[in-house]
This record gives sequence, C-alpha cells and structure tokens, in this order.
Amino acid sequence: MLEPWQAAGVNTVIGSPAQFSAFLREAGEGLADRIGAAMVGGGKPSERFLHSLFTCFKTVTVFYGSTEMGHAADTRITDQAGFDGGLTPIADMVYIEVVDDADQALPTGSEGRIRIRGTLGTPSYVNERLSVENTIRDGWFYLGDI
Repeated sequence: MLEPWQAAGVNTVIGSPAQFSAFLREAGEGLADRIGAAMVGGGKPSERFLHSLFTCFKTVTVFYGSTEMGHAADTRITDQAGFDGGLTPIADMVYIEVVDDADQALPTGSEGRIRIRGTLGTPSYVNERLSVENTIRDGWFYLGDI
C-alpha cells in the first residue's frame, strides 16, 4: 500500500487518529524505509498508537486546534520514549478579521464576514468547486460566518 507513496516522494501524511488507525491496519507491520513524517490531530496519543506510527514514520507530530489555516499547538516526536504528552502553543498561528463586502477590515464590534489567515495555511482545496466559490483567496480562508 505504501510503496506507491514512497515512489511518488510522499514525505508527510496528515490525518486523524481514526484515519491513521485504518492506515496502519492496511500497512501491516510497517516499511523497510519509513516515510518521513506523520501529523496526527487530536490529543495525546496512547503509547501503543505511537509505537504503531513509528513502524511507518520517522517522526510524529501531534497537533491540536486545526483549521484550514493551520493548528494552535503541536509537538514533534522523534523518540517515543521522550514524549510527555505536552503540546507547545504556536504563537501568532491565526489572524482573524471581520470584513465588509469589499473585504475591508471593520472596527471591533462591527458585523461582517469572518476571514482567517494562518502561518501554515492551505493554499487551495482539491475540490475545484470550493475554489470557484472563493472559500480561499489571497491567502485568507473565508468561513462563511457572520
């Protein structure tokens, strides 16, 4: 299952604990040459889950508070034994603005559309329909919320 990914140069896989659990079941006992990094969302992974991840990946990053524009905290683990479960907050992770219909920032307390931009932002979606609807443009993610 993983050999085509390695041949294509995949070096990072991102997913939820449930997605990685399914991934690991299909991968079997791991790889001779592990993929570079796993990024798994949510809280502290169990010891058993981490052990399974390290059969396929060289490093594991646990992150929390994920949006299209990045995540709020993370910890990169290169040695399972050294992981204490703590997550390090990321400073200036997301910028939030309330804007008018011309995308001009509004003063605090004003009603308008919410947009966010992050340091690790997603440049686009694979689904072209979302791009056509301008969900992500000019580095900003438009939530659709007022």
